[in-house]
Amino acid sequence: TLSFDHKSIHEGNCYAVSLEDDGVEQNGTIIIAIKTPPLKIIEIYGEYQAFGGNAKIEFLQGSTIDTDGSAVIPINQNDNSENKSACVVITGPTVTSDGIKKRERTMFSSTTVPAKSTSSIGGVIPRVLKPDTQYVLRMTALEAATDLGAYIRYVEL
Repeated sequence: TLSFDHKSIHEGNCYAVSLEDDGVEQNGTIIIAIKTPPLKIIEIYGEYQAFGGNAKIEFLQGSTIDTDGSAVIPINQNDNSENKSACVVITGPTVTSDGIKKRERTMFSSTTVPAKSTSSIGGVIPRVLKPDTQYVLRMTALEAATDLGAYIRYVEL
């Protein structure tokens, strides 16, 4: 038997999107916006990394964005599947209204072992998203020269 994750991948219903930025200045952000479709259920998971500095992570529901970012085609996690995601994904948009903060977390890096100054969180937002709703994952560098990375995996049911 397959786990839910593996079953979703085998059926071609699992997608991923990522965004990284090196040397983000203090209070600089990386943002991934996901607009859910009206008739599908989306279950989302996330993984994040910060190197060389602390970072704040926020997951927002009902946000308003300007579409000044880059449209991204989410990658189907089954290379044999022709399925396309029904979600609209934009990286780097301007958030004009946060909406409801569903989760906030701070990642702390190590200042005592600079070569290993990494912080990562995996699977921190397993959540079923509302249909026809704009969501935002925002990571903010809390000090200068922080390398940020966000990876979101989600399943469409």
